[in-house]
Amino acid sequence: MSIFGLTAWKSLLTLLVVFAFSACGGSGSGANGANGTNGTNGANGTNSLLLLTTLAPGHATCINGGTQVQMGLDANDNGILDASEINAAQTQYICNAAAGPGSLLAVVNGIGVNKTLTLSINGGAPINIVANGFYSVASGLPAGSTYSVVINDQPLRQTCTLSGGSGAVVAGSVATVILSCADNPIFAYVADSGDNSISIYSFSSTTGSLTKVGTSTSAGLTPVDVVVDPSGKYVYVVNSGSNNVASFSINLATGSLTEVGSPVTASGFPNSLAVDPTGKYAYLANELNSGVLTYSINPSSGALMLGTIVASGRSPASVVVDPSGRYVYVANRGVHSISTYSIDLVTGALTEIGSGVPTGQSPISLAFHPSGNFIYVANATSNDLSAYSVNLTTGALTSLGTVAAGIQPVSVAIDPSGRFAYVANFNSNNISAYSINAATGALTSLGTPVASGANPIKVVVDPSGKSVHVTNQISKNISAYSIHPSSGALLPLGTAPATGVSPTSMAFTPQP
Repeated sequence: MSIFGLTAWKSLLTLLVVFAFSACGGSGSGANGANGTNGTNGANGTNSLLLLTTLAPGHATCINGGTQVQMGLDANDNGILDASEINAAQTQYICNAAAGPGSLLAVVNGIGVNKTLTLSINGGAPINIVANGFYSVASGLPAGSTYSVVINDQPLRQTCTLSGGSGAVVAGSVATVILSCADNPIFAYVADSGDNSISIYSFSSTTGSLTKVGTSTSAGLTPVDVVVDPSGKYVYVVNSGSNNVASFSINLATGSLTEVGSPVTASGFPNSLAVDPTGKYAYLANELNSGVLTYSINPSSGALMLGTIVASGRSPASVVVDPSGRYVYVANRGVHSISTYSIDLVTGALTEIGSGVPTGQSPISLAFHPSGNFIYVANATSNDLSAYSVNLTTGALTSLGTVAAGIQPVSVAIDPSGRFAYVANFNSNNISAYSINAATGALTSLGTPVASGANPIKVVVDPSGKSVHVTNQISKNISAYSIHPSSGALLPLGTAPATGVSPTSMAFTPQP
């Protein structure tokens, strides 16, 4: 038995042809017959046959596959080379050359602009993908080895699915992994203080409609504020009755909530929470003990870890973080002022800046302009809205005056474009609308307030900036309005979906 390459194939065929010709026909001339009679025919020769068999990779003789050539004489003259007729000594092999190693190609589609998808292969170094297209993510993979592709980090507010993420490497081949990304749905969460629950809704940015999702999630006692973190992965609920804050992870496909650990301690009637733009820190206003608690946020689980506490003015009712993440502002309802704090960007700790800035009577709700240049406060007792410019270097506030609101304004919201402001008036059961001067921050009323349900207590603008939604505490529902894209005027949208008992706060997941 011998093994030879393709260059020997022609020599083998020549040998076989010669062998076949020599094996056919008689072996010699017959003897001359007496007196001119014909001689007898010689014996016929025996045919020689070939049997070619394709060998798969992994064969003992041809590890990369090839062809087995078997030869023998057709003793029974049936035209088939039977096993008993094979001459093993003449069996030859033509083996394939070794193929190169395998490689891996990732095909990515649907990833958003300025977003990053992170992969790893077989537990190796992370691979960052920032655009749609074709990516050679691995090469030189040994034939017969296996590969496993894992998504380490999803793009912000998107979910990518993986197809063909594992398998065996075929020599010389290119395996393809397909990654398809899509924006996460938008959900809304409502804190129902009367039945200690969180209602969940899916949201259509096309129609502005809310649809109740599943059953409500249990909260602590008397939930009064609900906040979604900037990544859209976690929800925080302030429970004033049980003096704590509960953390939940969001199912990005269904919106359902799963509590993360146990609620963290607060004290003295907590009522307002804000998360900084990085998602690293949260700040909680405690009305009875007149202080602001700092929490650090576990980036993997969303769990809160209690940090320091600083004093505020009496009865803090609302807390916000500026869009740059450098300052915190607290509305002190008991002393009619706003306290300002700088944020330590390493620890998240707060340091008060100056003394409180005067507001109207009973400031109860704060909202930042998206530019960070202006801040607005609803004053519940003086029935007006105060505006301030913000020094972006020092965080200091300068009054821009006030505008009238309805009776007992308790919540203010600014649309994402920064052109309009909306205020929920608790005792006049309506919503006031204002245009905002982009240069000065000044407010101008857009006319007569629009009707809401009974006792509107929280106003929010959806992430797309196309609609306004208001929780109505007594009528236990959510009023919805479309925003006129030019004027900012509100137009009611259909039937108000029901909530639980005594809805207080509402929050949307961010725009993808």
